[in-house]
Amino acid sequence: MKITLKIDLFMAPILIALAGCGKAPASKPVSGPSSPPEKGTFQTAVDGFTGKTAVDAGQRARDQVKAASATRNKNMEEIGP
Repeated sequence: MKITLKIDLFMAPILIALAGCGKAPASKPVSGPSSPPEKGTFQTAVDGFTGKTAVDAGQRARDQVKAASATRNKNMEEIGP
């Protein structure tokens, strides 16, 4: 009785976990705009260690400042000297 009870207590969680491991029902792939693949953990770590993330952020900030400056200059030209 004790051995059977131990086996049942051991096997029950395994059987429950394996119960969901069947073939999934076939589903049609959804067509639409595909998103670019997301970066993996390794790639994210490498980008962080090398500073690529900071460089990219700096370049985006530079582009935003240039765009804002161009807009301001255009507005100042419309107003006149």
